[in-house]
Amino acid sequence: MSRIMTVLLLSFAVGVGPLLVDAGAAQVPGFAGTPAPESTGADRYTVAFQPSAASLSTRQKARIAEIARYWKRQNATGLRVVGFGETGLDPQASLSLSKARAEAVRDELRKNGIRPEYISTFWRGGNGPSDHLGIHEDDAQNSRVDIQIVW
Repeated sequence: MSRIMTVLLLSFAVGVGPLLVDAGAAQVPGFAGTPAPESTGADRYTVAFQPSAASLSTRQKARIAEIARYWKRQNATGLRVVGFGETGLDPQASLSLSKARAEAVRDELRKNGIRPEYISTFWRGGNGPSDHLGIHEDDAQNSRVDIQIVW
């Protein structure tokens, strides 16, 4: 018997009527008083980088550690790490930068106890949101790595 059926049967048995379950609703993550990492959308988190940089600051490492702790508490199947580079760079240089960023985040996730087989790593060069919109002036949107929880 599915969990939803069990909940519905129990709710009728105790006289509270049917419970409506929103399967797409996010659960409140964390333990008592522990906030979830700040999300940029549904189960997607961003680690921002300085332009042309691929090394992680202490603050970025702390953010990645927080994301790793959150992931470990979930019933997720993996993490998808996608690096982006600047659009103003030579395409090959941007691709190399996005790869270095993605690998830096992947390595930090591993240091925080996530086994390699749970991490898929990709890099896209300057092909990010500011690039596909045709807005090349602000590379801040591309100076990042996105981490997505895979369910």
